Amino acid sequence: MFLCKRQIDINARFGLPRIAFMSAVATIIMFLVSYEVMYFLSNTPLSDRHFLIFLLLVFMTYPLHKS
Repeated sequence: MFLCKRQIDINARFGLPRIAFMSAVATIIMFLVSYEVMYFLSNTPLSDRHFLIFLLLVFMTYPLHKS
């Protein structure tokens, strides 16, 4: 359909530190917005009962993703 003859090298144009920074900022903003929306819509109280399981799953994401 649409064939681009020119490719844009984002890594060369912006650099890896800027791309990583913008990705982190976008992730944090999306988390905060979704957290506020879910907190507003939820009627159940928040707790940290399963936080250790959450941390374990977060740390296991990278090795599982790489395999």
